[in-house]
Amino acid sequence: MSLPGYRHQPHKQWVDPTPMPESVPAVDEIGASSAPLKSLAFFFGSVCKEYNEDYMLCRSENNNLDGQPQIHEKENPIFH
Repeated sequence: MSLPGYRHQPHKQWVDPTPMPESVPAVDEIGASSAPLKSLAFFFGSVCKEYNEDYMLCRSENNNLDGQPQIHEKENPIFH
């Protein structure tokens, strides 16, 4: 399988052969393409809507729109 524009890179280079750690339970692949998974994302989004809206509200109230922790010079001992 080759992707358009990536003929020089075989598909096997895109797969990480490293096995999962023992702490991660083995599961069977579902064999679904991205289309049904993206469709399912809307369902999961509606289930998590309240939590997501609460998180986004907290982010906007703290003016932290990039999702990174805020570091204030006055509170950080590195800047003293």
